[in-house]
Amino acid sequence: MAQRKNLSKKLRFEVFKRDDFTCQYCGKKAPDVVLEVDHIEPVAKGGTNEITNLITACFECNRGKSDKRISDDATVRKQMNELEQLNARREQIEMVFKWKEELLKIDDNAVTKLIQIIETEYLHNGKRATEVGRNSIKQAYKKYGLNIVLEAIKTSFERYEDDEKAFDMIIKIAYYIKNPAPEYVRQSYYLRGILRHRLVYVNDQKAIALLQTNLNFWEYEDIKDLCLTAKNWSEFQEESEKWIEEAADNVKNGKKDS
Repeated sequence: MAQRKNLSKKLRFEVFKRDDFTCQYCGKKAPDVVLEVDHIEPVAKGGTNEITNLITACFECNRGKSDKRISDDATVRKQMNELEQLNARREQIEMVFKWKEELLKIDDNAVTKLIQIIETEYLHNGKRATEVGRNSIKQAYKKYGLNIVLEAIKTSFERYEDDEKAFDMIIKIAYYIKNPAPEYVRQSYYLRGILRHRLVYVNDQKAIALLQTNLNFWEYEDIKDLCLTAKNWSEFQEESEKWIEEAADNVKNGKKDS
């Protein structure tokens, strides 16, 4: 029969950390319950203390696997168990804080690396990120994660020539990468950009409302042609409103969109 060896505090911590301080049998977490390390393959049956044979279990799940014999000194044993659980709970709280500290270090290192990428690959003339800029990247990283922020950095600096503008837009671009707008919304903003580029005056909010309404009824290319040919804002607005009225009549009369 294999002899059971005590598990080191370091090994138990690694098992707890791997399992997110969660009992793998019932799902309860520390510090709500006292956690223990259980052998998947019992030592009595040849199981080892390798981390791959270890799993996180709460006190109740782990001790509930075998029948317990109540002896004459049950009260003393109960008190000893309660003391043992109290000490284990205190130790696990310390482990949780240590784990959180390790995660914070990982996050800080990731933010530092992101800043280095911006400074070495995108900023011009030896510019450096300010503390405000660093905090902005840290906020973006916490909300959206490493991959999305990397994509947002690349997109922003490719889209905007001004370094300060590009830096400020990173967190906004990260938001839209994670929460992409519906296709018709993206199209409406692109078409409004065409109007802004061509016309002296554009009512921004009205343009978006007209474009999004018409995109629900008419072909994108037809609306794009209107944006490219309208001589001024009044002409675009008047024609757009006619299209909306025609679409409403089609719906009322049960006709299909043209």
